[in-house]
Amino acid sequence: MRTVVLATSFALLVGLIYPLWQHRFEATAGSSVCRLSDWFDAASSEKVAGVSWHGSADHPVLRLKVGESN
Repeated sequence: MRTVVLATSFALLVGLIYPLWQHRFEATAGSSVCRLSDWFDAASSEKVAGVSWHGSADHPVLRLKVGESN
């Protein structure tokens, strides 16, 4: 009996958390969106150590390098 109660409680917990999580992180029509191509346009003039950009403006690829001490 105890196992049934614990299993049911766990199932209810997961069943309630999942819709709350989906609602919390849902993208709405008014939310701001920042794409990687936006960062590519802004960062093309600046050089930052450990960051390199590859690809084109349509399909940018961001590469991060970590130093040996890290």
